[in-house]
Amino acid sequence: MMSDNESKITEGGSLETKLSPDDDSSKKTKSYVFTDYQVELAKLRAQGLSLSQIANRVGKPEARNNISRALNAFNETARRMRKVMRELSEVGYWEKQVDRNVPLKLGRDTIKQMLQDGFWPFNPRLLPPGYMVGEMRRIKKDPVYAEKMKRVYERVANGDPPYKAAREEGLRPGSAQHINRLLTNPIYKGYNRYGRETIPGKHEAIIDEETWNKVQTILNEAKKLPVFNPKVGFRRVGASIIVDEETVKKLREACTLRFKDRKTTKEIAEKTGLTYGVVYALFHEDDYKRLVGDDLWEKAHAVKITRKELSGRRRERDETKMLQFFLSQPEFKGSPPKISKEANIGLKPTIITLKRLKEKGILDKEPKRRGKWFLLKASP
Repeated sequence: MMSDNESKITEGGSLETKLSPDDDSSKKTKSYVFTDYQVELAKLRAQGLSLSQIANRVGKPEARNNISRALNAFNETARRMRKVMRELSEVGYWEKQVDRNVPLKLGRDTIKQMLQDGFWPFNPRLLPPGYMVGEMRRIKKDPVYAEKMKRVYERVANGDPPYKAAREEGLRPGSAQHINRLLTNPIYKGYNRYGRETIPGKHEAIIDEETWNKVQTILNEAKKLPVFNPKVGFRRVGASIIVDEETVKKLREACTLRFKDRKTTKEIAEKTGLTYGVVYALFHEDDYKRLVGDDLWEKAHAVKITRKELSGRRRERDETKMLQFFLSQPEFKGSPPKISKEANIGLKPTIITLKRLKEKGILDKEPKRRGKWFLLKASP
């Protein structure tokens, strides 16, 4: 690293040293710096060329003395750099190099020692969320994702499903298996996993070991269950799956609407707040029998709503809209498309509805004034 004292070698080869204002005049600290020009001169000298030959090669025959001074200054810098390189190698600097984006090719023992000392010898992208690679490849906490992972661990320890907790905390897990692998990583409690070994590290832990062990117990117990995230009507508390009474109440209401009021799947979903898929599965999967009761489920399952029945319901709905429209204005002059727009029903049902209401004697059309409709009576 450059100090406040600035030293440089000019193109002519002289070494210039500047002291910082804070330094004592008796203390001169050199910054060993060389230019590309000096490197080229050193390469030519290493090939056995004389100073005159080097001066002719670089196109400055008259600069022989300057070239000599530049090479002398470069030799001093090169010797110092060689000594520094040797010292850095002895302390393992190159194994913990500053360029943390370059994967290292190290032996197994060296990797284990680096992990124990709190360094990350692998690609930085392999670090799990919550940690990042700092200076000299040292593992340090990510201020944003560390808090998110801590909240995920606490929620899972209190009974929340892992995937749901991770998604709501903003971790964007790729799958349930992905978040489960993260939760079983010992790096979050201050350890590192290398191969089949778990070795202690010197990086800062995100959670305490008690919480980590509790989460592992929940995950291991959940593997014994048929599904980790239970079906609708059940919920998970810790390692156990229990009946969700609030959801079961909605399922029973859906069955009642089906067999008593003959409501469609879409109408039931809108009324109960359940999704369309859940309502559809309720009437087609017998797994829900033990939740809503065998008798109630059988009655709802036996109801079959045909297309003819749906068509009749739609026709009655259109007739009701038409009556409400003519009650608001008993006389209306306009074509069926205009009536369709005003009464908020489709074009084809409007023509059919006008015809049916005329046949029933509810509406009539004046023969002399074409297009003018008026109400005869309010109801069939």
